[in-house]
Amino acid sequence: AAAAAGAVRAMVGGRDYGTSQFNRATQSRRQPGSAFKPFIYLAAVEAGARAHHLILDAPITIGKWSPDNYNSRFYGQSTLTRALEKSMNSAAIRLQEWTGRARVRRLAIAMGYPGTLNPDPALALGVDALSPYHLAQSWLPFANGGFRADSHVIISIQTVDGIPLYQHRGTFGERVAASFAIDEVNEMLRAVVETGTGQRAKVPGYTVAGKTGTTQASRDAWFVGHTEGLVTVVWVGQDNYAPMPVVTGGRAPATIWSS
Repeated sequence: AAAAAGAVRAMVGGRDYGTSQFNRATQSRRQPGSAFKPFIYLAAVEAGARAHHLILDAPITIGKWSPDNYNSRFYGQSTLTRALEKSMNSAAIRLQEWTGRARVRRLAIAMGYPGTLNPDPALALGVDALSPYHLAQSWLPFANGGFRADSHVIISIQTVDGIPLYQHRGTFGERVAASFAIDEVNEMLRAVVETGTGQRAKVPGYTVAGKTGTTQASRDAWFVGHTEGLVTVVWVGQDNYAPMPVVTGGRAPATIWSS
């Protein structure tokens, strides 16, 4: 979990440190799947799209690539809010192609997403692996109004005698997304939790904005979201990349996120 200014309040890197010292929160790199989609929607809103605009969710083929929706279900003409709420793959790809992949990539990287990102249409489905730590960092602008803030786990270091050796001096970085676009996408992300795939992430007394993510064969399942300026990422998966039957981002990760 990272506060909106980047300070990490808590980190869990595995189930049992005695069994494995590998920190999955910072060292593991996994595909985020649909947890990447909010970056597409944010870029689209900045380019002129609006939450109430319609996007077609139907089978699509780009070159030799014909991606499918979850359970092969398509919804036809849907608002952008509904498309994100139900995590429609086809709609997200169409929105990305309308917005421009280069624009989506530039925005995601500016927000803190590591790497150069895939230039192909599959970019929309979150094929670029990253750690939970870096996903939390790139999500921070959604929680703080559109500013990049580099995550950090150490605030200060001093000797036993109280002599300061280190003091973190980072603040909010540059604005990377327009505030109106952040607000509009956050409304869509609230719908994800209220009536969409992320309903198990609801927290009584709090307004939660977030997104589920599930990769092929459920090898990775995610929920990332924020409330009250706090960003939290939950990843569920196996170190050997084995499939996890019936596990999706809207199930175990969303449930863990809310607890």
